[in-house]
Amino acid sequence: MNDQPDLCSTSLRSRPELVRLSASDGDYDFSKAGAFEEFLDEVQNTANIQALDMSSTKLCWKHTKTLCDVLPTIEHLVELDVSDNPLGPFDGMGPLSQFLGGSPSPPLRAINCSSCDMDEEVVLSVCETIVENKILQKLSFDANQPFTIISIHAVTNLVINMVALTELSLADLQLGSDCVKVLAEAVMHSATLTSLSLEMNLIDWEGGTGLGEMLSVNKALRRLDLSCNRLRAEGISELLSIDCVERNTALTALNLSRNFCQGIDHISGLPQNLRVFNIAVNNINVPGAVKMSHLLEDPVSNLQILYLQQNLIGDDGCCVIADALNRNTTLRLLDLSENMVGVNGVMYFVQMLSYNTTLQRLHMARNPGINPVAWSLFENQADQFWGLQYLDLQGTTIGKFGELRLRDQKLLIQFDDEKSESEAEDSDDDQ
Repeated sequence: MNDQPDLCSTSLRSRPELVRLSASDGDYDFSKAGAFEEFLDEVQNTANIQALDMSSTKLCWKHTKTLCDVLPTIEHLVELDVSDNPLGPFDGMGPLSQFLGGSPSPPLRAINCSSCDMDEEVVLSVCETIVENKILQKLSFDANQPFTIISIHAVTNLVINMVALTELSLADLQLGSDCVKVLAEAVMHSATLTSLSLEMNLIDWEGGTGLGEMLSVNKALRRLDLSCNRLRAEGISELLSIDCVERNTALTALNLSRNFCQGIDHISGLPQNLRVFNIAVNNINVPGAVKMSHLLEDPVSNLQILYLQQNLIGDDGCCVIADALNRNTTLRLLDLSENMVGVNGVMYFVQMLSYNTTLQRLHMARNPGINPVAWSLFENQADQFWGLQYLDLQGTTIGKFGELRLRDQKLLIQFDDEKSESEAEDSDDDQ
């Protein structure tokens, strides 16, 4: 049974603790006459709503016009999600952008207009209208029609002139390196933007060069997501150039997963304040593991979370990484899932965990080579794992299910879920 209340039988006013309300769960049929207005009336009279999710509700121009008439009366509303609605082709964004560009600026802090089928003309109109907004902090244009150079110029105008904008997401827009260079030039001197998402685009090594130049100058950007692009080894080397590594002190999280890298041998290093680094699914292989071991041993490294899953690291790669962790005192989480790790790789980590006191979470899931022999190594030495608090062994061939706590309940080990395993077997039998 769906937990979402039936509008006809349960008043939203009976839930004064409500902070986030979603209209996209299927219980609200806005195709019926008056249903949308009735829903907004309930929202308007419900105290403490801070976030309103209108995604995937088939909003039309009439709906957004009515919505924007009501929004100023919702006292505590700070987030609005209208994603996955066909607002672009039918001027549905018009009333919303007019509302956001009003004076004084409305109290909304975040808006998600992803997957709204906005073309160049609509993006240009929206950006021109909201550029004077002095309150909006988070803005997402993900998965609209492919951005042109004109579209990206309009967005860079927001980066330059919106005084409160801190988070911008431009994922899945087929952005090429020419667009990214224009954007990087604007972000380079931004004093407010702290998060930029550019995943699932077409950024190659030239874009990496432009972004590397941006990072060597920018003093505000903390999080950069470049996953699922085409940087390859050349682009990542340009991104993490020596200028970036030596000069950047702001970046704390960098996602470079799924970039066809196949090697990180030539990167100069990592920015000194980087805390989270995701280089997963790049096939960096053993030479890449050797490079990561050198980065982990760098005395200025402050890396705390490292994602290396699906990189063909194997036992030899585990050997060099485990050796580096014997001396590293900053890393808290390491993910080596799906890396062809076997008994020897486990042996190296078991030895390391007897010395390392700072690694708290180790993920070695979906490594079929981790078998009962490997498990016996973990089990026999677990009382000497001084820092480790969580060990993920799901998808291995140990043959255990559920959870196990060791070392006086301070170490949680996660195995496969027995129910899901049996269900999977039933599915295989059906096939």
